[in-house]
Amino acid sequence: MVLRTAARIVGASVVTLALVACGNGDGDGEGIVSAQTYAQRLCANMQSYIDEVAMQSTDFAGELNPAGELDEQRDALLAFLDDVLVATDRLIAGIERAGVPDVDNGEEVVAAIGDTFAEARAILVDARGQVEAISVDDPQMFADQRNEIGETIQASLGEIGSSLASIDAPELTAALSSDPECAALSAPG
Repeated sequence: MVLRTAARIVGASVVTLALVACGNGDGDGEGIVSAQTYAQRLCANMQSYIDEVAMQSTDFAGELNPAGELDEQRDALLAFLDDVLVATDRLIAGIERAGVPDVDNGEEVVAAIGDTFAEARAILVDARGQVEAISVDDPQMFADQRNEIGETIQASLGEIGSSLASIDAPELTAALSSDPECAALSAPG
């Protein structure tokens, strides 16, 4: 049960980070593109990522055996984090291919979003290392350590996600707001 909660925390935190980024912009790799083209590419990448991480979270929660041995639970959590890291790498590559929006500070926007997802990836890699080191000798210690790791992931991803809010690119914000896929990403629920 607690591992399922940890998976939901990781999934929700990553999805939240993706949604914040979609509200601000990114790209690099295909040259200068219109703000609208960039918004479409960015939001398509974000939607794919959100769908993939949500599916991984659901699969993990459904397949987890809370009565299983602690080492099996640790291994399941490691596999889940590995899957999220692969999805994150795919997202970063997609964002790099989106291009640079033809807006003031377009390259800076791309760099800021790229840096943000690199930080998110580093947080997930660090969390994976912490999960590898979790003690499987004491169930209470295991639960406490696992919960602490989940809380750290959530807090860390929230902090870096909020740093995207400071990006100032009104033209890109307008393009993101007018794109139906971006609007769907921002919709509650």
